[in-house]
Amino acid sequence: MYEEEYMNDDTGDWDDELGNNFGVALNLDPETRVWEVRARGNASMLMFLLLDVSEHSLMNKLFEEAKFDQVVANMGEIGDGTEG
Repeated sequence: MYEEEYMNDDTGDWDDELGNNFGVALNLDPETRVWEVRARGNASMLMFLLLDVSEHSLMNKLFEEAKFDQVVANMGEIGDGTEG
């Protein structure tokens, strides 16, 4: 699951998305760019999810978002004298 599923969800009910099922829910606050990850499963499943670096994995998604955040942070404000 990616943040697109929750960005327009103002119900606050995303916490119940997993219910009693195993899985991962990833939520992004678009105003602060703060991520919240909720995971439910046995130890081996959670370890696999955290160590997996394949193209569509949780870690790859967070890595791509971290790169984006770094690019934005390095741009600086327009007209503040920093180079972008």
